[in-house]
Amino acid sequence: MAIAYIYFVAVHWTSSNVRLSFTMSLISFRRTMIFEYLNLLLLIFDKISLLYQNVPKLSKLQFDTSLHPVPVPNLKIPSHRIE
Repeated sequence: MAIAYIYFVAVHWTSSNVRLSFTMSLISFRRTMIFEYLNLLLLIFDKISLLYQNVPKLSKLQFDTSLHPVPVPNLKIPSHRIE
């Protein structure tokens, strides 16, 4: 950071063309860093989505009772209710 500040002060006292080129290089450096951070975020979200793709859905776990059937209680219906 100190080197960049010294470079900026040195360029500030030179001609306007050099100052303009320094400003443009600084802007392009910042733009490159922003795109690198965005690329890194996209890569992280892509890895997270791949992890969640391999996890079975919750709805399948709730309704798939073939492996573990839910026992139904034996309900006794009162005889006076049967018509």
